[in-house]
Amino acid sequence: AQYEKPTGYLDMSYDNLPSLVNRLYAIFPEMINTKDTRVSFYASGVNTSNESTQGLRSVMIVGVMSDANDISTFQIIDTITPGWDGGVFISSQKYFYYYDLGNYDVEGKYFALFTDSKFVDEGGRGSIHVDDVKFAKRPSCDEPSNFVVTPSTVDPSKATITWDANGSYS
Repeated sequence: AQYEKPTGYLDMSYDNLPSLVNRLYAIFPEMINTKDTRVSFYASGVNTSNESTQGLRSVMIVGVMSDANDISTFQIIDTITPGWDGGVFISSQKYFYYYDLGNYDVEGKYFALFTDSKFVDEGGRGSIHVDDVKFAKRPSCDEPSNFVVTPSTVDPSKATITWDANGSYS
């Protein structure tokens, strides 16, 4: 499905021009207990210069801060490139990200997103759209991995579901 720009989203836009360096931070309200918090959101990268140019990609750094007024307290959790598949930039898709903050060795009360125009070629323009940011209590169980649904070849109304999580279950 074609990604449609939602209403009420966070737009982190930047230009990489020799005379202009954009460093953009989005700092969210203070969290009481970061170790028990899951943060999730959707993001899409938008390249307004040339969507097929390999060098132009939207890069966002995910992290936490201990002081919302001091950028030097920003601690990196992850670096994401929504819309970049390693070879071609695709700005028509929205990607889901989530972070269980207790899984990272960082200290911070403020969830933050950061982008910098240095991540695109000179003269490039781009933005990252962030939507549906949610802060929730971290689930007590791990997310399943290697989730596979195999339809039955005998009965089309049946399927076998397998996944891995703290061991193997079926």
